Amino acid sequence: MTFGMQIAAMVCIKVYVTPAHLHHIRDAYDKYEFIMHGSVESHTYLTIHGERRGFAEYFEPSLIAKLDDDELAEMCNIPFSQIGFFALVLFIWNITCFSKMKLVIDSFVSLIISTPTVSSMRETLQDTVDEARPRKIITGLTARVKIALSVLVFFPWLITTLFMLWLGCRWLTATNDFGELVLNAVALEFILQLKELVYQATVSERNQRDLSNTLMTASWKNQVGYITFLIGIWPGVIALLWIYLYIVHFQSVLVDYKWDIHDACTPYHAALLGRLPPGGVR
Repeated sequence: MTFGMQIAAMVCIKVYVTPAHLHHIRDAYDKYEFIMHGSVESHTYLTIHGERRGFAEYFEPSLIAKLDDDELAEMCNIPFSQIGFFALVLFIWNITCFSKMKLVIDSFVSLIISTPTVSSMRETLQDTVDEARPRKIITGLTARVKIALSVLVFFPWLITTLFMLWLGCRWLTATNDFGELVLNAVALEFILQLKELVYQATVSERNQRDLSNTLMTASWKNQVGYITFLIGIWPGVIALLWIYLYIVHFQSVLVDYKWDIHDACTPYHAALLGRLPPGGVR
């Protein structure tokens, strides 16, 4: 049920929210490229989406003075104009998603691979030796239960998280306002954590306590060593790699982005911080 709610929420975002953001940011960057390259059509070419991109030899930074205040604000709030801040927000979102994937993989390995396959569910639980806090450990699962868990829990969980990772990156990239960028990241986190919220709200305290007292087999039975400790950082490493690949190669929000906004918008952001007088933007 929670997977369906998460997917439904993300599909609604894709259908009703993201298109407007895409149109807005693409239109703003199209105007910027045209003006900053002399407002001459021959100084630009069209992308696959029909948007104008300028040839580098015709770019003139001083032409930013032709943008009115609203157009300047639109351009300088494009996430790529402050790539460090944008990458930080993306990293927070990515590390959240990859930590969920790590949980999925660890749980799958523990229950499906490491846990022995038994013939009857009567052989699945065993009491622990800890008398201070009696617990049960899952010592076996039947083949049918393993198949059911794989098909109904682990695969949907992984696919849902991957879908949310991709759509979340796309939505954040298309957000043409830094305040909304942070709010959208928080909204994505809320949707990603929906499963835990539903669990806390709908499952009785007794069942939650029973579940917390039920242990799984260790997912990775390696001897203690450097690899044991370093393997835990893979979500962060992959998150950093994915951010680079997405921004540089895979993002399709602004096709053939020219990386020509940051320097032009530096005076604008400096003025907002009070480092320049208002007239210094021009």
